[in-house]
Amino acid sequence: MIAEVRPRNRWEAMDLGLVLARTRYVALLKAWALMVWPVWAIILVSFRSEPLWGLALIWWLKPLAERVPLLVLSREMFGETLSLRKVLRQWPRVWLGGLFHYLVSTRLSPARHVLLPVRELEELRGQAFRQRAARIASQCGFSSWTMQAMHLVFLHSLSASVFIFVIALIPERYSPDWELFFEVGFGEDGAPAWCVWVWIGLYLTSLTLITPFCVAAGFGLYLNARTKMEGWDIELAFRRLAARIGPAALVVAMGCALILPAFAVDDKGWDAGAAMDEILAKPEFKIHTETEFRPVDEPKEMPDWFDWWPEMPNWFAGFPGLSLGFGGVSLASGFVWILVGLAVAVVIVLLAKWLVALQAFGRGRGDTKEPVVATVMGMNVRQDSLPRDIVAAARKLLAAGDFQEAMALLYRGALSWLIHRAEVPIQESDTEGDCLDRVRQAEAVTAPYFEQLTRVWIAAAYGSRRAGGDDIERLLELWPYVANRKEAR
Repeated sequence: MIAEVRPRNRWEAMDLGLVLARTRYVALLKAWALMVWPVWAIILVSFRSEPLWGLALIWWLKPLAERVPLLVLSREMFGETLSLRKVLRQWPRVWLGGLFHYLVSTRLSPARHVLLPVRELEELRGQAFRQRAARIASQCGFSSWTMQAMHLVFLHSLSASVFIFVIALIPERYSPDWELFFEVGFGEDGAPAWCVWVWIGLYLTSLTLITPFCVAAGFGLYLNARTKMEGWDIELAFRRLAARIGPAALVVAMGCALILPAFAVDDKGWDAGAAMDEILAKPEFKIHTETEFRPVDEPKEMPDWFDWWPEMPNWFAGFPGLSLGFGGVSLASGFVWILVGLAVAVVIVLLAKWLVALQAFGRGRGDTKEPVVATVMGMNVRQDSLPRDIVAAARKLLAAGDFQEAMALLYRGALSWLIHRAEVPIQESDTEGDCLDRVRQAEAVTAPYFEQLTRVWIAAAYGSRRAGGDDIERLLELWPYVANRKEAR
């Protein structure tokens, strides 16, 4: 990683994303111009007779465009520079994937920029995404809301100020009738059509310049949340420590293994059950209950200031003097249509959730399953992330001299098979020892092989020690995790 991995406060985490965006700003603008501007041009040409409707469509599709800066930043963060050709290959995924999620489910979410990496980088769906998103959002707090608000402030301030500056440069005899503009808006009787296109061009330019920073700030919050939840800094520190003192630690461990048995204590007379009962009998482990009676609150009457609600339609109908609109649509009517659009979006989201719930109910409660784990200890264990022939791929890596990567491939392949086919309940936060314990409890047939593979993997990953050639060949020849193997319990 090109940045120091350590827990940060939320403001510093957003600063990390802003610094990353500033140092890679040219690459972000190139990717944006290649992926986003052509789509905007097609939309504006299609709506050239009603350009404001085209601008509204561009605004609604904005979450899809925000995937482009994240695509570049996520690779740059881990030291990989994407060429424009590789960026262009992601065009179908950016503009055609996850439309319901981005345009309906999370379109109006204030935490959209923080949840974007959860969907794009971890590729989670359904209940797994909701659980992960809740954990990430809880780590970010209100910082994501503040970031979204500042994004809107900078975006509209930049576009509006430049628009006013351009208008101020127009000679008075050529300038439109601004009083009529504030009464009618853009249209035949109001400001000329070129004002509409100037406003649209300035807004899209501001969107291009500012959006990468907002996406980068959300990415910084996401990285900081994962560092705090999963201890990335601790893991990297232990790996550096293992690489530095690995041989010395091995000598000390072997010496302890030879000396400590001489000081072993005879525990034949010790009863574990009696000791446990003695501990549980202490007052600290007793359950104390207390009953408390509270008066029931009486229903409160609705305050008087709610009386204005029935008069809302009449208030909008008689909205005088403020008719700044677009194409004859008044500001009041536009506000009403915005409320109607939001109501329709909420209804669509609720209907979608109800349909999913009804389908789950129709299948029966017995068919529901826990979401499948996608990563374990930071390693991708999805089936589509592994080669079809894992053993052959591992042999190629060994032939190339990359022993640690070969063992990592074997270990990932074993975990993927155990999770997806044998349904061993391995969790994302499990360590190598936890995974081995779960395999011993749930999958007895391949447990000895997995135990040997775990020993070789730990030695390679944390001690940089290579196993003997016979042990490696035995692991490859006895590989039990093939696609057509039946799950053994």
